[in-house]
Amino acid sequence: MIIKTVLALCLFSNGVLIEHTIQNSVSECLKSKRIMERNMKNAQIVCGEVEAEIDVKIIDGKEYEFIKSLAKAKGS
Repeated sequence: MIIKTVLALCLFSNGVLIEHTIQNSVSECLKSKRIMERNMKNAQIVCGEVEAEIDVKIIDGKEYEFIKSLAKAKGS
């Protein structure tokens, strides 16, 4: 496993993190955030840098990164 700082889109409900996804860029994250905010009224959606423990898996010859755990990045 790898630990690195990544940009993530995080979905909170009642103060509890329920979903998180790695984003490739700030613009991609903000675009996804706007779409989610239009469709989800009772959730908090945040784009931010996080320290993530990444598990890399190769599926059908393609490499995928999965977040195992995350914490707020230092200095964010």
